Amino acid sequence: MIQQLRFNLTAQSQGEIGFTGHDVQGVFFKMLGEAYPELASYLHDYEKRKTYSVTPILYRDDKGLLRMPKHIKKNGLYHFTVCIYSEGFEGFGVKMIEALGKTLVVVGLEFYVVNADFEVSSFRQILEKSRPVRSFTLRFVTPTCFKMASSNLYDLFPTPLRILNSMLSIFKSTDPSLLSREYEGLQEWVSRCVTAKKYRLETLKPQGEYKLPGFIGNVTYIVDRQKGFNEKDHTKYSALLAGIMQAATYTNIGTHKTMGMGVVQLFTEP
Repeated sequence: MIQQLRFNLTAQSQGEIGFTGHDVQGVFFKMLGEAYPELASYLHDYEKRKTYSVTPILYRDDKGLLRMPKHIKKNGLYHFTVCIYSEGFEGFGVKMIEALGKTLVVVGLEFYVVNADFEVSSFRQILEKSRPVRSFTLRFVTPTCFKMASSNLYDLFPTPLRILNSMLSIFKSTDPSLLSREYEGLQEWVSRCVTAKKYRLETLKPQGEYKLPGFIGNVTYIVDRQKGFNEKDHTKYSALLAGIMQAATYTNIGTHKTMGMGVVQLFTEP
Protein backbone atom coordinates (compact mmCIF):
# COMPACT_ATOMS: atom_id res chain seq x y z
CA MET A 1 0.00 0.00 0.00
CA ILE A 2 1.15 3.52 -0.84
CA GLN A 3 0.00 6.32 1.45
CA GLN A 4 1.09 9.82 0.44
CA LEU A 5 0.48 12.99 2.40
CA ARG A 6 1.24 16.45 1.04
CA PHE A 7 1.34 19.43 3.38
CA ASN A 8 0.41 22.71 1.69
CA LEU A 9 2.05 25.66 3.41
CA THR A 10 2.11 29.45 3.46
CA ALA A 11 5.35 31.03 4.67
CA GLN A 12 4.95 33.27 7.71
CA SER A 13 8.56 34.46 7.59
CA GLN A 14 11.25 34.83 4.97
CA GLY A 15 14.90 33.97 4.54
CA GLU A 16 17.52 32.08 2.61
CA ILE A 17 17.14 28.32 2.52
CA GLY A 18 19.25 25.38 1.36
CA PHE A 19 18.40 21.74 0.77
CA THR A 20 15.79 20.87 3.41
CA GLY A 21 15.32 17.12 2.90
CA HIS A 22 16.94 16.12 6.19
CA ASP A 23 15.08 18.89 8.03
CA VAL A 24 11.73 17.72 6.63
CA GLN A 25 12.61 14.16 7.66
CA GLY A 26 13.07 15.43 11.23
CA VAL A 27 9.76 17.30 11.18
CA PHE A 28 8.04 14.20 9.79
CA PHE A 29 9.33 11.91 12.54
CA LYS A 30 8.47 14.41 15.26
CA MET A 31 4.90 14.58 13.96
CA LEU A 32 4.71 10.82 13.39
CA GLY A 33 6.02 10.06 16.89
CA GLU A 34 3.08 11.95 18.34
CA ALA A 35 0.43 10.75 15.91
CA TYR A 36 1.44 7.14 15.24
CA PRO A 37 4.35 6.02 17.48
CA GLU A 38 4.19 2.39 16.34
CA LEU A 39 4.80 3.42 12.74
CA ALA A 40 7.51 5.89 13.72
CA SER A 41 9.38 3.14 15.55
CA TYR A 42 8.98 0.72 12.63
CA LEU A 43 10.24 3.16 10.01
CA HIS A 44 13.14 4.36 12.13
CA ASP A 45 14.35 0.98 13.38
CA TYR A 46 13.62 -1.25 10.39
CA GLU A 47 17.00 -2.73 9.46
CA LYS A 48 16.24 -3.50 5.84
CA ARG A 49 15.34 -1.03 3.09
CA LYS A 50 13.45 1.98 4.41
CA THR A 51 9.88 1.98 3.15
CA TYR A 52 9.18 5.69 3.11
CA SER A 53 10.28 8.83 1.31
CA VAL A 54 10.04 12.57 1.82
CA THR A 55 10.55 15.65 -0.30
CA PRO A 56 12.27 18.83 0.82
CA ILE A 57 10.27 22.03 0.81
CA LEU A 58 9.24 22.69 -2.79
CA TYR A 59 7.13 25.08 -4.81
CA ARG A 60 5.39 24.78 -8.17
CA ASP A 61 6.17 27.38 -10.83
CA ASP A 62 3.79 28.87 -13.41
CA LYS A 63 4.41 25.91 -15.74
CA GLY A 64 3.59 23.34 -13.09
CA LEU A 65 7.22 22.33 -12.56
CA LEU A 66 8.41 21.49 -9.07
CA ARG A 67 11.40 23.48 -7.87
CA MET A 68 13.57 23.84 -4.76
CA PRO A 69 13.44 27.39 -3.39
CA LYS A 70 16.64 29.22 -2.56
CA HIS A 71 14.75 31.97 -0.77
CA ILE A 72 11.49 31.69 1.15
CA LYS A 73 9.15 34.62 0.51
CA LYS A 74 6.68 35.68 3.16
CA ASN A 75 3.14 34.58 2.20
CA GLY A 76 4.59 32.38 -0.57
CA LEU A 77 3.02 28.98 -1.27
CA TYR A 78 5.15 25.89 -0.60
CA HIS A 79 4.69 22.23 0.20
CA PHE A 80 6.43 19.04 1.17
CA THR A 81 5.35 15.44 0.80
CA VAL A 82 5.80 12.30 2.87
CA CYS A 83 5.02 8.84 1.55
CA ILE A 84 5.03 5.42 3.20
CA TYR A 85 4.76 2.15 1.34
CA SER A 86 4.59 -0.35 4.19
CA GLU A 87 1.75 -2.82 4.67
CA GLY A 88 -0.29 -2.92 7.85
CA PHE A 89 -0.37 0.75 8.81
CA GLU A 90 -3.77 1.82 7.54
CA GLY A 91 -4.98 5.10 8.95
CA PHE A 92 -1.60 6.79 8.67
CA GLY A 93 -3.00 9.83 6.88
CA VAL A 94 -5.99 10.27 9.17
CA LYS A 95 -3.85 10.12 12.31
CA MET A 96 -1.32 12.57 10.89
CA ILE A 97 -4.01 15.06 9.88
CA GLU A 98 -5.76 14.79 13.26
CA ALA A 99 -2.48 15.54 15.05
CA LEU A 100 -1.54 18.37 12.69
CA GLY A 101 -0.98 21.77 14.23
CA LYS A 102 -1.65 25.11 12.58
CA THR A 103 2.02 25.93 12.06
CA LEU A 104 5.29 24.12 11.36
CA VAL A 105 8.86 25.31 11.79
CA VAL A 106 11.46 24.10 9.29
CA VAL A 107 15.09 25.34 9.48
CA GLY A 108 13.96 28.18 11.73
CA LEU A 109 11.28 29.44 9.37
CA GLU A 110 7.60 29.34 10.30
CA PHE A 111 4.95 28.04 7.89
CA TYR A 112 1.18 28.09 8.26
CA VAL A 113 -0.42 24.74 7.33
CA VAL A 114 -3.17 25.54 4.82
CA ASN A 115 -4.32 21.93 4.41
CA ALA A 116 -3.06 18.42 3.68
CA ASP A 117 -3.83 16.23 0.65
CA PHE A 118 -3.97 12.48 1.28
CA GLU A 119 -3.74 9.81 -1.42
CA VAL A 120 -3.85 6.01 -1.18
CA SER A 121 -2.73 3.64 -3.94
CA SER A 122 -0.53 0.57 -4.43
CA PHE A 123 2.27 -0.54 -6.73
CA ARG A 124 0.00 -3.25 -8.12
CA GLN A 125 -2.76 -0.78 -8.98
CA ILE A 126 -0.29 1.55 -10.68
CA LEU A 127 1.12 -1.26 -12.83
CA GLU A 128 -2.33 -2.55 -13.77
CA LYS A 129 -3.37 0.90 -15.03
CA SER A 130 -0.16 1.68 -16.92
CA ARG A 131 -0.04 1.82 -20.71
CA PRO A 132 2.84 1.53 -23.22
CA VAL A 133 4.87 4.65 -24.02
CA ARG A 134 7.15 5.63 -26.90
CA SER A 135 9.18 8.00 -24.78
CA PHE A 136 9.21 9.57 -21.35
CA THR A 137 11.03 12.37 -19.60
CA LEU A 138 12.16 12.29 -16.00
CA ARG A 139 12.71 15.64 -14.37
CA PHE A 140 15.06 15.18 -11.43
CA VAL A 141 13.82 17.87 -9.05
CA THR A 142 16.16 17.25 -6.12
CA PRO A 143 19.76 15.96 -6.02
CA THR A 144 19.90 12.35 -7.16
CA CYS A 145 22.63 9.73 -7.13
CA PHE A 146 22.95 5.95 -7.21
CA LYS A 147 25.16 3.99 -4.84
CA MET A 148 27.36 1.53 -6.70
CA ALA A 149 27.25 -2.03 -5.37
CA SER A 150 29.93 -3.09 -2.88
CA SER A 151 31.61 0.31 -2.80
CA ASN A 152 31.37 3.81 -1.39
CA LEU A 153 31.20 5.33 -4.86
CA TYR A 154 28.17 6.98 -6.45
CA ASP A 155 26.97 7.06 -10.04
CA LEU A 156 25.84 10.47 -11.25
CA PHE A 157 24.15 9.53 -14.52
CA PRO A 158 20.64 8.03 -14.62
CA THR A 159 21.02 5.19 -17.12
CA PRO A 160 17.74 3.36 -17.84
CA LEU A 161 18.97 0.15 -16.23
CA ARG A 162 20.22 1.87 -13.10
CA ILE A 163 16.86 3.60 -12.66
CA LEU A 164 15.01 0.32 -13.20
CA ASN A 165 17.16 -1.56 -10.70
CA SER A 166 16.67 1.19 -8.12
CA MET A 167 12.91 0.75 -8.41
CA LEU A 168 12.97 -3.05 -8.56
CA SER A 169 14.85 -3.12 -5.27
CA ILE A 170 11.90 -1.26 -3.71
CA PHE A 171 9.41 -3.71 -5.20
CA LYS A 172 11.44 -6.68 -3.93
CA SER A 173 11.46 -5.34 -0.38
CA THR A 174 7.77 -4.38 -0.24
CA ASP A 175 6.01 -6.99 -2.44
CA PRO A 176 8.42 -9.78 -3.51
CA SER A 177 5.79 -11.49 -5.65
CA LEU A 178 5.17 -8.39 -7.74
CA LEU A 179 7.02 -8.62 -11.07
CA SER A 180 9.19 -11.47 -9.72
CA ARG A 181 8.74 -13.43 -12.96
CA GLU A 182 9.51 -10.38 -15.08
CA TYR A 183 12.79 -9.16 -13.55
CA GLU A 184 15.27 -10.75 -15.95
CA GLY A 185 13.22 -10.19 -19.09
CA LEU A 186 12.45 -6.61 -18.14
CA GLN A 187 16.08 -5.84 -17.35
CA GLU A 188 17.22 -7.29 -20.69
CA TRP A 189 14.53 -5.35 -22.55
CA VAL A 190 15.42 -2.05 -20.85
CA SER A 191 19.14 -2.52 -21.53
CA ARG A 192 18.45 -3.00 -25.26
CA CYS A 193 15.32 -1.02 -26.02
CA VAL A 194 15.45 2.09 -23.79
CA THR A 195 18.04 4.80 -24.36
CA ALA A 196 18.71 8.26 -22.99
CA LYS A 197 18.17 10.41 -26.07
CA LYS A 198 18.36 13.94 -24.72
CA TYR A 199 19.51 15.24 -21.37
CA ARG A 200 20.42 18.38 -19.54
CA LEU A 201 21.85 17.72 -16.10
CA GLU A 202 23.64 19.79 -13.51
CA THR A 203 25.80 18.35 -10.74
CA LEU A 204 25.32 20.06 -7.40
CA LYS A 205 27.62 20.40 -4.45
CA PRO A 206 27.25 17.65 -1.83
CA GLN A 207 23.90 17.93 -0.07
CA GLY A 208 22.44 17.14 3.33
CA GLU A 209 23.82 15.67 6.51
CA TYR A 210 25.87 13.02 4.69
CA LYS A 211 27.29 15.46 2.12
CA LEU A 212 26.30 13.34 -0.86
CA PRO A 213 26.83 14.44 -4.47
CA GLY A 214 23.83 14.65 -6.76
CA PHE A 215 22.46 15.86 -10.08
CA ILE A 216 19.27 17.62 -11.12
CA GLY A 217 17.78 18.23 -14.56
CA ASN A 218 15.89 16.51 -17.36
CA VAL A 219 16.46 13.28 -19.26
CA THR A 220 14.30 12.07 -22.14
CA TYR A 221 14.29 8.33 -22.78
CA ILE A 222 13.27 6.72 -26.07
CA VAL A 223 11.54 3.33 -26.12
CA ASP A 224 12.29 1.51 -29.39
CA ARG A 225 11.71 -2.19 -30.09
CA GLN A 226 14.82 -4.14 -31.05
CA LYS A 227 15.42 -7.55 -32.60
CA GLY A 228 14.73 -10.41 -30.24
CA PHE A 229 11.58 -8.88 -28.78
CA ASN A 230 8.22 -9.52 -30.42
CA GLU A 231 5.49 -6.89 -30.43
CA LYS A 232 3.59 -8.53 -27.58
CA ASP A 233 6.59 -8.60 -25.23
CA HIS A 234 7.64 -5.10 -26.25
CA THR A 235 4.18 -3.73 -25.47
CA LYS A 236 4.07 -5.56 -22.13
CA TYR A 237 7.48 -4.34 -20.99
CA SER A 238 6.81 -0.79 -22.18
CA ALA A 239 3.62 -0.65 -20.10
CA LEU A 240 5.41 -2.12 -17.07
CA LEU A 241 8.21 0.43 -17.37
CA ALA A 242 5.69 3.27 -17.58
CA GLY A 243 4.05 2.02 -14.39
CA ILE A 244 7.39 1.67 -12.62
CA MET A 245 8.30 5.24 -13.52
CA GLN A 246 4.93 6.41 -12.22
CA ALA A 247 5.66 4.61 -8.95
CA ALA A 248 8.95 6.52 -8.75
CA THR A 249 7.02 9.77 -8.39
CA TYR A 250 5.89 8.44 -5.00
CA THR A 251 9.05 6.68 -3.78
CA ASN A 252 11.82 8.89 -5.25
CA ILE A 253 14.77 7.35 -7.12
CA GLY A 254 18.30 6.43 -6.08
CA THR A 255 19.86 6.64 -2.64
CA HIS A 256 18.73 8.52 0.50
CA LYS A 257 15.16 8.81 -0.67
CA THR A 258 14.20 9.20 2.99
CA MET A 259 16.08 12.51 3.10
CA GLY A 260 14.43 14.08 0.08
CA MET A 261 16.90 13.02 -2.59
CA GLY A 262 15.72 11.62 -5.93
CA VAL A 263 12.39 13.46 -6.24
CA VAL A 264 11.17 13.21 -9.86
CA GLN A 265 8.40 14.43 -12.13
CA LEU A 266 7.31 12.22 -15.02
CA PHE A 267 6.17 13.27 -18.50
CA THR A 268 5.18 10.55 -21.00
CA GLU A 269 4.41 10.22 -24.71
CA PRO A 270 1.92 7.42 -25.46
